[in-house]
Amino acid sequence: MKGFEDRLNLFDDLAASQSRLIFDPSSSTKLVWMIGRKPSNAPLTQRSPMLQDNAISIDLNATDTNLPVSQLASELAQLLNLFAATPFDWQWVEIAAAQLQWTQAQVDDARIELLSCRFLQLTAAGLYQVDPGLREAYWQTVPGLRQPESFKRAFAEAIVLLNQQLPQTPVSAQTQALMTMIPHMAEVAEAYTQHIGAIDLNALFTTLGNFYTEKKQLSVAESWYQKGLNLVQSRLGNEHPQTATSLNNLASFYQAQARYAEAEPLYVQALAINQQSCSDRPELATSLNNLAGFYKVQGNYSQAESLYLQALELKLKLFGETHSSVATGLNNLAGVYYAQERYEVAETLYERALQLKKCLVGENHPSLATSLNNLASVYQAQKRYNEAKSLYSRAVRLGTQNFGKDHPTTLAFQRNLNKVCEMLATEARSTSSISIKVDGWGMVSGMRGLLGLNF
Repeated sequence: MKGFEDRLNLFDDLAASQSRLIFDPSSSTKLVWMIGRKPSNAPLTQRSPMLQDNAISIDLNATDTNLPVSQLASELAQLLNLFAATPFDWQWVEIAAAQLQWTQAQVDDARIELLSCRFLQLTAAGLYQVDPGLREAYWQTVPGLRQPESFKRAFAEAIVLLNQQLPQTPVSAQTQALMTMIPHMAEVAEAYTQHIGAIDLNALFTTLGNFYTEKKQLSVAESWYQKGLNLVQSRLGNEHPQTATSLNNLASFYQAQARYAEAEPLYVQALAINQQSCSDRPELATSLNNLAGFYKVQGNYSQAESLYLQALELKLKLFGETHSSVATGLNNLAGVYYAQERYEVAETLYERALQLKKCLVGENHPSLATSLNNLASVYQAQKRYNEAKSLYSRAVRLGTQNFGKDHPTTLAFQRNLNKVCEMLATEARSTSSISIKVDGWGMVSGMRGLLGLNF
C-alpha cells in the first residue's frame, strides 16, 4: 500500500464486507484481518495466494513499518485491553496515555488506525469499546501474555485520578458518567491495586461501596468495603490511619443497614486508632463525628453531644472559625439539640452554620441547601411555618439547580416543603373556621339584644 490514507480507504471498503480480525495461529503476537472469509486453520504461509493477498497482518510487537497498524497503535491496543470489557470515555484513555508520555497526535493517529481495522469501536453514546471478540482472542489466544507494568500503572493511575475528580454529590449527568466508570474502577480494584497507594485504595473502594449501596445491591457493596479494609490492613497494618478510614467506611455501611451491633465496635476501633496516631489531625475529628452520629441515632444524646463538642473544638483549633468543617460541626451539634427539642439552642447553631456557609461558598452553592433545610426544620418545629416555607423553597431551588429536580436530595427538600405547605393550609382553614364562628355568635348576640331575649 502507498500510504496511511490508502490504508484507511481500504479499511473503509472492508467495513462493508464480513471482514474480521483474528489471531494468526502461526504466531502468538499477530492479529490477521480476514476479508469476507472464515479464517483458515492453516498457517498464513500455507494458504492460497488469493487468501494471503486478502490477509492483513497486525503484529502486536511489530517494528516493521510496512505493516498496516503501527507499533504505537499496537501498544495502544494493549493499553485498551486493560480497560473492562465495557464502553469507556476516550478522555480516560488520553489520561492514561499521558502517563506513558504519548503525545496527543500519537494517540489520535493510533486511535484512527484501530478504528479503521475495527479493533476499536465507537458506540452510539459517543463512547468507545474494544471489539468483544477481539478482546477475548487477545487474552485467550496468546498464552501467558504479560502486559507491560508501565501500561498497568498508567491505567490504574488514570482511574485513580478520575475517582479523585468525582463530586461528593454528583448531578444526573455525572451520575451517568460514574455508572460508565464503575466497571473500570472495579477492574483496577480487582487486578491492579499494587499500582496505587493506600489513600487511593480507600477512595476507590469507598466509591465502589457507595455506588452499590445507592443501587441497593447491599451484598456487593459490603464486599467492596470489606475488600478495601482487608487490603489496607494487609498493606499498612491494623494501627494505621488509613485502616481507621476503612473501618469507618464499613461501620457507616452497617449503621445505614441498622446493623448497629456490627457498626459500633468498628467506630470505636477507628476512634482509638486516630486518638493514638492523629491526635492533632482532621482524621480524629472525623472519627469523633462518626461515633457521635452513631450515638445520636441510638438516642444516646449525652454521649453524642460530648463527642460532637470535642470534634468542634478540634476543628476550631485546626482550622479557625471560618472553615467549612466548622460549619459542619455546628450543624451536627445543632442536630443533637434539635432531637432533644432544645429548639432555641439548635436555632442559634443552625443560623451560625448558615451564615458561615454563605460567607464561604456564596448564595448558590449546593451545600447551602442543607443548611437552609436544617434551619427550616427548627422553624417548622416551632410552628413558624411561613419562615420554614421560605427556607424550604430556597433549598428546593438550589437542589433543582445543582442536582436536578429528580435527585433524591432535591426530592427530600420538596417533601419537606410540601409538608409545611399542608400545615399552613390546615392552619388557614382552622383560622377561617374560628372567624366564621365568631361572626355568627356576634350576629346572634345582636339579635338577642334587639329582641330583648335572654338565653
